[in-house]
Amino acid sequence: MAQPKRLSSYIEAWKKTGKDQSYASQVFFDSLRITKNDPVATKRYWHDINQLHHYVDQHPDRRLGVRLMMFEIMAAREQGLASRYYGVIDSVIKIAYPLNDPQLNAELYSIRADIPPSGETHLLYNLKAVEIQRGIGFSHFPYVHNRFFGISAVLFGQSNYAQCIVYGKEGLKTWNLDSIHRDPRVYIFQLDLLGASYRNLNKPDSARWFYNHIIASVSNDVDPRFVRLWTGIAQGNIGRTYTSEGNFDAAAPLLNAYLQASRECGDWLNIAIAQNALSTFYYKQNKYNIAASFAAEALAIAKEHTLTAELISSTGLLANIYRIQRNIDSAFYYYELENQYKQEEKERLKKAN
Repeated sequence: MAQPKRLSSYIEAWKKTGKDQSYASQVFFDSLRITKNDPVATKRYWHDINQLHHYVDQHPDRRLGVRLMMFEIMAAREQGLASRYYGVIDSVIKIAYPLNDPQLNAELYSIRADIPPSGETHLLYNLKAVEIQRGIGFSHFPYVHNRFFGISAVLFGQSNYAQCIVYGKEGLKTWNLDSIHRDPRVYIFQLDLLGASYRNLNKPDSARWFYNHIIASVSNDVDPRFVRLWTGIAQGNIGRTYTSEGNFDAAAPLLNAYLQASRECGDWLNIAIAQNALSTFYYKQNKYNIAASFAAEALAIAKEHTLTAELISSTGLLANIYRIQRNIDSAFYYYELENQYKQEEKERLKKAN
């Protein structure tokens, strides 16, 4: 029995085995994303999925079965139902093994990297996908830059700044390979990871290069709030590099611009980061009272919005300030609080992995 005419386009694309197979299948993933808010289209896709399952039952084909499940998982993701498939993707990967198709495996690993969300599995499967893609050729895969961004983001979170830079830079080199799917904001976020990594490695010139590139690039965004916020973030990080060098005259206007932009945008995370950056700015100039004031404001916001990294930063600053001022009780209090937040973060990361 021939396949229903409506389903032939799926079957034709999913039977491909050459290097064009990934983009052939991506056409259907793109359609899911574009029409995800269209109830008629959504109903049609789920009807197609049911029909395709029936077809594969009648005409068993391992490759078609794997591709169908990939499509179903992506359809569920677009409809906010991804959690239903957290336990499915691993079995699909196993089913695909006998096909001995590295390119198909790389696509499966890319999906697995995000299901379920977890630092270690996100890193592991993105790395597995990238190594296969590198061997086949990055130009044959959509969303390659997202794989590199995912890798570098996890490495940054692990404080592995050197490797974050390696993968982040390689990701930027792939940016022009897939112009259809690239998100300009991912480009900004990747630049931020690179700039922050160089700042943490005490390489201020390199950090400033990436943050100045953010200022030049973000101006193209259509959302004025996004432009304002990320211009401020870049300015603030440049200011932090000047603080680390003791160039306080250069740092001051940039840090204040960061705090102002964050307040205008109502971004509590960046308000807290900016306040801690200003606390550090004054701390390094031995202006302890104003440094303590900014750290205390950051701590209050971080508590209200559960911003763990800024809780750790602000309590650490306050502990040091009070130690220098010989306010031993307060110094001990904030030192203990800092250790408490560090332990809570350590436990959270352990559970996430």
